[in-house]
Amino acid sequence: MGATSWLYFVPYQEDVEAALQALRRDVFLRGDYAAPIDRETMIAALQQALRRPKCYDADLVAQWKEDLERLESIPEADPDDVEAAIGELLAVNREAGTHSILDIRSASSTPGFGVAAPLSAAQLTQLFGTQKPMHHMVKARRAEIEVLRDRWEATFIIVYQDGEPDEIAFIGYSGDWGNRSDTGVF
Repeated sequence: MGATSWLYFVPYQEDVEAALQALRRDVFLRGDYAAPIDRETMIAALQQALRRPKCYDADLVAQWKEDLERLESIPEADPDDVEAAIGELLAVNREAGTHSILDIRSASSTPGFGVAAPLSAAQLTQLFGTQKPMHHMVKARRAEIEVLRDRWEATFIIVYQDGEPDEIAFIGYSGDWGNRSDTGVF
């Protein structure tokens, strides 16, 4: 049914990977993501549905069995270990995603699935008329930036103020509300 676009601005630091991971931690701790259903609820729903296998298509029942095994095998995250908790959330949400920066796992110089990558010098100039875009320029061109990447990919842009790096913008879209069945499981 669709993904969700998102835009985050964080204070500038030279290490974009560290900035991304700090942002992911902050978003997780704020609860600013889609968690349509928690692990325990999913397990209970699958167990209940599997008690009536004749009511459902055999392929769907087989998928539910696989989902249940996978969910039961995911170790509980230590609440003090945010990275592990994010990993569990991503494993539980699967293709539905979190509709947030949590779906982007790393920064790189090249785009890829689950990766935030910079724009090329030519793209920066074409979009902004400069290599040093400002905050308002990035916000104004958000829609144009989003379409430069596929779903589950992100762009990061160094944002300038008075000619100096001031922020890093992370722009992308992820998640898919259409991967859950009418039962609310998947």
